[in-house]
Amino acid sequence: MTARAGEAFETGRAVSDVEALLAEPVPAAGPTVDEGEPVTGEWTVTRGRAS
Repeated sequence: MTARAGEAFETGRAVSDVEALLAEPVPAAGPTVDEGEPVTGEWTVTRGRAS
């Protein structure tokens, strides 16, 4: 995981982000959607069923 543009890396925030992702349900079907960090455009997560 990298720091957000212009921000120092914060372990507590990183742990919180990971815990939030682990708590979300995994979709059983549907297209995959990738999301990027809005400032850098760096990939952050892919959601949906793998083909």
